[in-house]
Amino acid sequence: MVEGGSSKAFTVIKKMMYADPQALHALLDKLAKSVTLYLNAQIKAGAQAVMIFDTWGGVLTGRDYQQFSLYYMHKIVDGLLR
Repeated sequence: MVEGGSSKAFTVIKKMMYADPQALHALLDKLAKSVTLYLNAQIKAGAQAVMIFDTWGGVLTGRDYQQFSLYYMHKIVDGLLR
């Protein structure tokens, strides 16, 4: 989405993370809300399992992972229907 195609290093979004972290947090918050709504629709439609992929978690430092990935994963999981 941000990279404009597939990426192994996530250069564009990493630049955004350091240059404008507030903008990235705003984007990630919107994405977390959208993903939560989508997964809840899947659950309501009868899905017995849903999966979340963290495609850039492995290229982040521990601190950046906590702040820019894990935090939003928790928001998604906390918002899922049980």
